[in-house]
Amino acid sequence: MNKIVIFSLLIMLFVTGCQAGNKNAKGYIREDIDSYGKVAWKDEIEYKVEKQGKIYSVVDFNTVHEAIDKTIEEGGGTVYFPPGSYSIDKPIELDLPEGVKITLLGETNGHCILKGEKDIEGPVVSILSEGVSLGNLVFQSYAQEQPAVLVKGDGTRIYKCFFQGMNVRNLESTAIVAASNVSVTSCTFSNVNKEAYTLEITKFPDKEAKNIYIIDFFLNGEFNGFVINSDDENGCPENVLIQRGVFLNYNTEQLTIKSVKNLVVDNNMLDQSALYCITMNPVYKGIDNVTIKENYIAASYRFGELADTTAILVDGTKDSKITNVVITNNMIAYSVNGMIVNGNNFADSKVIDNVFQSTLSYGLKIEEAINLSIQRNSFKPDASSIGLQIDKQNDKTIVKDNF
Repeated sequence: MNKIVIFSLLIMLFVTGCQAGNKNAKGYIREDIDSYGKVAWKDEIEYKVEKQGKIYSVVDFNTVHEAIDKTIEEGGGTVYFPPGSYSIDKPIELDLPEGVKITLLGETNGHCILKGEKDIEGPVVSILSEGVSLGNLVFQSYAQEQPAVLVKGDGTRIYKCFFQGMNVRNLESTAIVAASNVSVTSCTFSNVNKEAYTLEITKFPDKEAKNIYIIDFFLNGEFNGFVINSDDENGCPENVLIQRGVFLNYNTEQLTIKSVKNLVVDNNMLDQSALYCITMNPVYKGIDNVTIKENYIAASYRFGELADTTAILVDGTKDSKITNVVITNNMIAYSVNGMIVNGNNFADSKVIDNVFQSTLSYGLKIEEAINLSIQRNSFKPDASSIGLQIDKQNDKTIVKDNF
């Protein structure tokens, strides 16, 4: 079976999985696989954002800020944006009184752009309290060093929005989520800075960042993708779901995991990376209890002459640890390397029931296996490459039933 046919079948499986998971417009996590720990934080995710309360159209006010201030003054409601481009030269800061809820909502299928000007002194939109929803909007940041959207308010819902970093000098992530009970669904991300991330999930000191759901998203362009990080050396984001997304960004990194506890990466397509699709590069509290399942993961052949493109890179050389990881039921394909594990700080983890297809150098290469389970994987490397290589392993590592 040639590569085109295999890829087409994978896309069909991917789309079918997305449709099955979209039942009743709610997020889901399948629980029929062998995993470490219960996904106790799995609640059904209502994510659609619609008009609520009284409607305040921005065209009835002199500025966007006036419309928002009036909505808050009247006890909440919906600030409605008809199609058009809205210049934002002063940050929109949504710090609401207790009990007030506000929705910023563009016209469905309209082109409603909130354009953060170059000299804006902050994010285009900062969500600083509970009760905020965003829907059907395009957020553009032309700033030198600010994100388009910063989320610090718990319970924020973002639906069908487009986040664009528009300044080639701006290394800040296009959107930053540092709060709890946040859902970001059916959104698109891009950045003109090749080295910038488009979405950063992080934890700030003295504030929890738990139950964060990123679902049904799309990336396409030459920039880095998502990063899960921490600005708190004593803590990290917890209970994060990355599901049903398409990573077609083709710079160095697509999904970078640095600090997290309880992460599920489920039913995504990560393709055409110029170097790494998924990178585990631990800092601070490290990486614990991660499940990567039912994804299509393929760094691109076309960059092979430039670098060792690797679908999954695990950096176990750092002081911070990577533990309780399950990598299962993935198609890991068409890369120079399928999965590389360096160092000995990747422990107590499983790589099971995956297909390593058409890798040019290594399917799975592990420098030192510490309490690992490597089972029931299918290795179909190119003729000149190695399917499975483990340089060193301890007596608690299990390697069996691979073929």
